[in-house]
Amino acid sequence: MTRTRPSGHSAPVRRRERPRPSTTEAVPSISPASEQSYEVGYGKPPKHSQFQPGQSGNPKGRPRGSKSPFTLLREELQQKITLREGDKVTTVTKLEAVMKRIVNDTLGGKVSSTRILVPLLHVFEAQDASTPEDRNFSRSDEELLRSFMKGFGDE
Repeated sequence: MTRTRPSGHSAPVRRRERPRPSTTEAVPSISPASEQSYEVGYGKPPKHSQFQPGQSGNPKGRPRGSKSPFTLLREELQQKITLREGDKVTTVTKLEAVMKRIVNDTLGGKVSSTRILVPLLHVFEAQDASTPEDRNFSRSDEELLRSFMKGFGDE
């Protein structure tokens, strides 16, 4: 179908139309009585070609028992390791060790760790907001954090 543009342009405009199933296709003439009232069309395949109950659309998909990347990461972070802090040796999870490293590096003035820690604080604060306990920073804590961040040029 071609039309011309109304604003005086002479180039024709073509409209795309959705392909329609042809009516000349062969439809099996032998069908059960329950299928005779079923209308076959766009998005409505014939009953005989639909997936049967228990049949998957992706039979060679992810095998059962395989773990997602999130599950693998969580399991890895829950493993225990031993840490030496001064003369003291403790056993902590890898996640705890990572958090200790980020906080200690931030206290040591490492800007990259600070840029990791501050968004983590916001994430954990939002997560804790669902608990009934009040865990907000005091005004003095907020002022201390602001002055600390000014030293890094983030404000």
